[in-house]
Amino acid sequence: MYVITGATGNTGSVAAFHLLAEGKQVRGIGRSAERLQRLAQMGGEVFVADLTDSEALTRGFRGAEAVYVMIPPDVAAPDLRERQRVITESIATALERAQVPYAVSLSSIGADKAEGTGPVVGLHRMEERLNRIRGLNVIHLRCAYFMENLLVQTELIHETGMLVGALDPELRLPMIATRDIGDAAAQVKVSTVGGIVTGLRGAQAVAKAILHSDGAGELRSLRRELNLHLLVRRSLHQFKQEDYSCLLDLLNPGAHESLARFHRDDALRVLWRLCQNQPRLIWLGLRGLLTNGGFPPDGRNGNGA
Repeated sequence: MYVITGATGNTGSVAAFHLLAEGKQVRGIGRSAERLQRLAQMGGEVFVADLTDSEALTRGFRGAEAVYVMIPPDVAAPDLRERQRVITESIATALERAQVPYAVSLSSIGADKAEGTGPVVGLHRMEERLNRIRGLNVIHLRCAYFMENLLVQTELIHETGMLVGALDPELRLPMIATRDIGDAAAQVKVSTVGGIVTGLRGAQAVAKAILHSDGAGELRSLRRELNLHLLVRRSLHQFKQEDYSCLLDLLNPGAHESLARFHRDDALRVLWRLCQNQPRLIWLGLRGLLTNGGFPPDGRNGNGA
């Protein structure tokens, strides 16, 4: 069972319908039973609840393999920061009580900053709260500016040929369609070998190649990155219990610092720093690979770009 909060929204509805199309069981959570009827017609389970109601969310999350969580925007809220805090705590408490093993959260670029980003600070605090839940494996989708936000200016653009806003007109602003976010949320891998970041990087490289005939370098880099992820997964797949125990013993303070400093999607840099701090990790990884001939041939194995 997969549970989607905001199941009638721009990203949640896409994630829900994507999972239903794959034959998954989906429970959609929303405030309006009427607006959830389309989900029901597609074979989904309807669950009406407000995101501030932790008790109701706990029942809605019960039995879920994974949950897609979000804080719906509300520009009319008298105290936006407090509303974000209440919803974050309600969702986190429900995830804890329902003992959900996996979650995907809708976040934003800038959520790595603790202050100075306006409403995005609330998403930073949501990420931190979810990260503290014991036993929960969570992925945060730090999305760019929603393209759909420009739709409200359609008439103005048509009449004047201009956009109105507070941003520097020369600022290169990354954007993404909400449909792509929902699609990505439904395809998050719980293991390694690619996932959201690599998928979006691949799409960006292809777009660059089409528009500017300049994307081959990025695709080659992405293929190397995916092959490295594949090597790690194949090595871990051959591990026995004693190998995992050895791996944990080898994670010295220097290795912990490297894991905290670098993002998992920059696999080459992470592994390089780990092996610098603890060379015995090379021996442990090679032993796992050689156990079953784990090296991929040349990247043309269906997992590269």
